[in-house]
Amino acid sequence: MTRSPMLQFTGSAVLRLCAALLAGVALTGCATSATIQQIRTDPGRYQNKSVNVSGTVSTSLGSSLLPVQFYTLSDGTGEINVLAKSNNTPGKGAHVRVKARVNQVASLGNRSVGLHLEEESRKRTD
Repeated sequence: MTRSPMLQFTGSAVLRLCAALLAGVALTGCATSATIQQIRTDPGRYQNKSVNVSGTVSTSLGSSLLPVQFYTLSDGTGEINVLAKSNNTPGKGAHVRVKARVNQVASLGNRSVGLHLEEESRKRTD
C-alpha cells in the first residue's frame, strides 16, 4: 500500500510544528542576561522573572545563626543584593554568575523599594 503525497506532507508538517512548539517552550523557560543597571532602571520589566547576572561579590553576610544569607553583587554598572539559596555565601572578591529571580519589597510610584535578586543557582567564574 502506498501513501499519498498529501499524507506524507501532513506528517512532516505536524513534525515541524511539534519541533517549533517544543523549541518555543524551551526558550520561554530560559533566563535572560541583564546588567544590574538595566534591572535597577526598569525593575518592573524584570519583576518575578529569572535573569543571569555576572559580577564580583563586594560584600557577603552569611552565618548559620542568621535566618537570611545575602551578598552584594557588582558588575561595573551598579550593585544589587542577592539572597543566597543556601547557607554558603561567596566570599568578598569572588567572581560569580548567578541565575536569580528579580523581586522587590514594594513599588512606590516609580521608585523601587528593596529591589533584590533571589538566587536560583550560582557558579563561580574565577
